[in-house]
Amino acid sequence: MKNIELNGKALSARELTALEIKKVLESLNSEEIHTFELMFPNEPVPALGMAMSLDIEPAALLDLTHSQMLTLLGEVKKVNPFLVEIVGTLKKLSQKIITEGDEAIEEGKRATSVSSVTSIH
Repeated sequence: MKNIELNGKALSARELTALEIKKVLESLNSEEIHTFELMFPNEPVPALGMAMSLDIEPAALLDLTHSQMLTLLGEVKKVNPFLVEIVGTLKKLSQKIITEGDEAIEEGKRATSVSSVTSIH
């Protein structure tokens, strides 16, 4: 857990549980895009992951400035390295599928550590 003071307000970034990571991964299939994700499209931590790690509602992210979000994002990434790694891998694989099609799908099937993540229960 990392304690953070942001404009006089105390927040804590904590490591997510396996169940919370599962929920974050499932949220990646949503058709809704949070403003946070539009502001940080290349970051591996989605809005739900940020909010869960900070124990706030995703809507509360909208009350923050870009620089405040960036500060908090850095701390959330530090305490959630696995989330950063797995979401980053899934994003890379998704982009590869978009650009390379069937070959990337077959490669993804061979990468059992990546493809099995989508079926965590």
